[in-house]
Amino acid sequence: MASIISKGSCHQPCDSESTVGQHIHKSLKSACPTRWNSTLEMVQSIIDLEREVQSALKRIGCLDLCLHAHELDFLKELTTFLKPFKDMSDLFSSSLPMLSTIPLIKMRIRKYCTVSHTDDKKMKLLKEKILAKLDHRFPVTDAIKLNVILDPSTKNLVPRDDERSSPERSRR
Repeated sequence: MASIISKGSCHQPCDSESTVGQHIHKSLKSACPTRWNSTLEMVQSIIDLEREVQSALKRIGCLDLCLHAHELDFLKELTTFLKPFKDMSDLFSSSLPMLSTIPLIKMRIRKYCTVSHTDDKKMKLLKEKILAKLDHRFPVTDAIKLNVILDPSTKNLVPRDDERSSPERSRR
C-alpha cells in the first residue's frame, strides 16, 4: 500500500508522460488548499490508479474504502468540470494577469457553473457554491472597470452598463 499512496508534499508533478496503456500517475496525489489545481491532480490520480487502489484496499481488508461505480462516475464528472479552471489558472500563471480580464473570467466561470438538468445533486451544489462566492472572490471595482475601458483588447468584449440607463441621463 505504501508504494501506491505517496504522502509528503501537497502537490507532486506527473511522474511520466501520457502514453497508451500506461498510467499518467505513479502515485496518489494529495490536495493542498494553497496549490492551484491540486484537487484536480488528486482526483485524476485516483481515477488513473483506481484498479491498483481498489486491489490494495481489498488486500488489506479495507473494503469499506473501495470506490463504488457511482462514486467513480462522480470523480470523472468532477475532473471534466475542473479542467477549464486549470486552463484559466495556467493562463494566469504563464502570463502577466491583467485587471481588465477579470470580467471575462467571471463570465467564463458563470458559464461553466450553469446547472444542467443532467447534473447530480453534488455537482449542482458545487456549482451553486462557486457562483455564490464569485462576486466576493472577483469584485469588479472602479479600477477594474477603468482598466476594461482603457485596455484595447477588452474594451469591446465585456458588456458595460448602458450609459443611457444611468439616472443622470434619464433626467435630461
